[in-house]
Amino acid sequence: MLRPTGRVSAGVCRMIDVWRVLATAWIIVCALREDVAGAAAFIPGNLVVVRIGNGITPPGANLANPVFLDEYTPSGALVQTIPLPGTGADKLTLPNTGSIGFLTRSQDGFYFTLGGYSADLGTNGVVSSSSATTPRVICRISATGTVDLSTKLTGAYSGSGSTFRSVVTDDGNRYWTGGGAINMANFPGIRFTTPHGTDSSLQITAGVSDHRAIDIYNGQLYASSAITTIRGVGTVGTGLPTTGGQTYTPLPGFPTSLINSADFYFAGPDVLYVCDTRAPPDGGIQKWIRMDGPTWFLAYTMKVGLTSGCYGLTANPGEFPVRLYATTANGAQLVTVVDNGGGADLFTVLATTTNNAVFRGVRKHGPSPFSCNSTGGLYFVSVNVSGPSLVECAPPGGSMQEFNAQVSRTGLTCETIGSLDWYVDGNYVTTQHQSYCPGCPPIYCTHFQVDYSLLINLTPGMHIVKAVADADPPVVPGACSAMMVKIFQSEDGTGACCMPDESCLITTQSLCLLAGGVFHGVCSTCPTTPLCGGEGDANDDGAINGDDITCFIGCLDNPASPGPGCDCTSADTDSDGDIDAEDIRNFACIALNLWPDCP
Repeated sequence: MLRPTGRVSAGVCRMIDVWRVLATAWIIVCALREDVAGAAAFIPGNLVVVRIGNGITPPGANLANPVFLDEYTPSGALVQTIPLPGTGADKLTLPNTGSIGFLTRSQDGFYFTLGGYSADLGTNGVVSSSSATTPRVICRISATGTVDLSTKLTGAYSGSGSTFRSVVTDDGNRYWTGGGAINMANFPGIRFTTPHGTDSSLQITAGVSDHRAIDIYNGQLYASSAITTIRGVGTVGTGLPTTGGQTYTPLPGFPTSLINSADFYFAGPDVLYVCDTRAPPDGGIQKWIRMDGPTWFLAYTMKVGLTSGCYGLTANPGEFPVRLYATTANGAQLVTVVDNGGGADLFTVLATTTNNAVFRGVRKHGPSPFSCNSTGGLYFVSVNVSGPSLVECAPPGGSMQEFNAQVSRTGLTCETIGSLDWYVDGNYVTTQHQSYCPGCPPIYCTHFQVDYSLLINLTPGMHIVKAVADADPPVVPGACSAMMVKIFQSEDGTGACCMPDESCLITTQSLCLLAGGVFHGVCSTCPTTPLCGGEGDANDDGAINGDDITCFIGCLDNPASPGPGCDCTSADTDSDGDIDAEDIRNFACIALNLWPDCP
């Protein structure tokens, strides 16, 4: 019987060491693969949540921590994670402190916005840094998942005692920001900046102020506050102000003490939900209502099942009864609750973070929440447009796509007819008419919905589909509208073709086969990573993955006979005639999509 000697050959040791290096490299590749592949378009109806911390290292209170956008289904299933860059020229990091990291959605429904700091990961003292050297960054994320960090404010919320908390836009080019600073020299208040990509901003509120969440509803700018004498939610000037000297006016009825307000959500012109970050039984989601006059009244606070207060807040526009989604003040949970009235409804936990990460802002991605009121406030109309937001490849001549519009109505009267005008790229398409609860008793006309549907043929390219709702008598002034963007990604019939010389071309299938190439399908692309058996693809299967590790080991130990299907020419990533440690490093770099610019 053979017995182990307790020793292994040098060749075996070398193979084990190589395997460990390659396995470690591949673990890193897999961990970062989501970033390599790029973000996917957000799915209408899903939730987008800001997360500070990677779940491994505790996020520091005054450190530049990594930031992620997590997309969840309404039932709490994680769809994707978008990591925001933490190094380089364009980056965004956040400290884990105070009221920070609120997320908003633009009024045209195409962008999310988030405020942060242009500081490298791990930088200490980020909160008290000077904005001249550490700009305050406006992060604009499109509905397709594209991150833009080009708007960097060098004169906003600067130095000790200052915090950049929130930002909102109406169209992705004009921005209003919220935060705090201890004196005028630190650039405090609510600020306005335009165009996208600028580094300057204008303070539009007078004096020193401190605000948390900022958002737009029904064409009016609102902000929350929780400083000593100003609590709750208030208006900022009139409409969407762009000049200085504006006044922040708390909504009538909100107290000057006790509540600790954060994010907020308007469910209608007379219904407002406000996050109170205090722990239950005091904190939770407050429901404020307005009756006949201007004064708001606290109806109740929803808190059953909560172990912490409320921080970020969103909901389904136009839905009744209202389903709310929130992040907890301790950053540990994403929760939901349906407001059936009375404040006794039970919260359900959708997702939790680890001890080394916290949830902050949250917004629903879905139909655009455009809305308006009739003269005198007799009724309220909102329009939601839904439909496919991303098609990978359009067939020749375009594609018939179905769009749906849902019109929600509330009010004291019972109009019987409504109309909906459809537009594509600003061009009128058609008008549809629907009856609003004809013959119903008035009690059933206080809240109802009407559904419209239309098939539109869209050619390859980007199109804006818009629905404009009106009522009889017409809404004055103007009508309520909602938009969505339709994208086609590729030209008809083309895709990636691997040529005999291992190059990659975009062409049609017939031309690819005629040239002796391998066609990878309509709409496929030539990525930065070699697709056609180039550097790093040690087994020539057209992909850079874990299967190449075995061939790498074979090429390192015996280049003359590395194993079945192995190509040591492709394993020699630096083309120096041998396979060595430099090629291992390059392989990891290729898999991370950094080739040929390896750091």
